[in-house]
Amino acid sequence: MYTAALTSKGQITLPKPIRDRLGLKGKGDRVGFTVSQDGKTVHMTKVHLVSDERLTELKQSGRGKLFAPLQNLLRDLQRP
Repeated sequence: MYTAALTSKGQITLPKPIRDRLGLKGKGDRVGFTVSQDGKTVHMTKVHLVSDERLTELKQSGRGKLFAPLQNLLRDLQRP
């Protein structure tokens, strides 16, 4: 288990082994968070953003279903 201290602004620095494991290279990489139903566990994953145009292409080709969960996660993360 790795730990990180929470700053007064609610920020943490991800330990290097975690960044390496997720393939996070640096500034601008995005991560997504999901919280378990009981609210006791948070899961983090690297997020690959897809442009609206590309998502439309994928939906029209029938492959857009793969991105629906990601799109829902991003929408939920943007809610206050």
